[in-house]
Amino acid sequence: MKSIKIKPLTFAEDLRIPTNQVTHYNITDPEKAKEVMEKLQNFVSQYKNTNLFIQAKSLKGIDTPAITTNIKTKDGNTFQFPEPNPVHLYFQNSCNHLTASLTLLKDLKQYNSIDHEKQYAVFLKYFHEITTGITLLVMSVETFINQHIPETIVLEMGENTHWNKPIIERKSLKIKIKEIIPKIYGVNFYLQNEVDYIYLIEVQDLRNDLVHLKTVQKSNKTFYEDLIKRLLEFEPEKYVNAVFKFLNCLNAGYIEEEL
Repeated sequence: MKSIKIKPLTFAEDLRIPTNQVTHYNITDPEKAKEVMEKLQNFVSQYKNTNLFIQAKSLKGIDTPAITTNIKTKDGNTFQFPEPNPVHLYFQNSCNHLTASLTLLKDLKQYNSIDHEKQYAVFLKYFHEITTGITLLVMSVETFINQHIPETIVLEMGENTHWNKPIIERKSLKIKIKEIIPKIYGVNFYLQNEVDYIYLIEVQDLRNDLVHLKTVQKSNKTFYEDLIKRLLEFEPEKYVNAVFKFLNCLNAGYIEEEL
């Protein structure tokens, strides 16, 4: 399974804001670091509606400085660190859970069908890993698309029909990939990558069935037997690869494997 670089969400150069003043603080001294960061946090919090921000130094493996969070919680703690890209977090966490599920599935297959107790115990762990991995994988796709819908967008979708960002965000994954992305960016992923597009829709359908469980009982079958069968036959790698390709369809290098 893939291991990727978890990049910050916003880099200083992406903001393209004219800089009038730059102030550098050396916070390598632990005794001074807390005092300096608290002063910065209090100062920046006074100007929330302006283009004032704190820029962190480059992170390991990432050359470009990123914009930090500026959060003070109700218990008095202050947090200032580069805000991570949630798409990267969802994708990587998905890969971690899906990798764990493969190990558990291998263990599950070692027990014969009459060893119900052992199979049951391992399946409980497998269910946790596989369903969490599937859910996070779909979340990475949905978040990626919503990230790339401009705030002020208004699309003409027919006579007297206009879609703004809130409307677009509520549309299905199929509509977003087949209609919205091509209209905004001119990228037809579903035409250029037909098999991968099918995998995206399949994994989303499976996620939806997990979230909105429906009982279907046939003769000699339990309520959720078909769903469990789909989970046991799920092949993570092809879905992970399809999502990875989609996440790079608008900007090559948006998501990168860790070397």
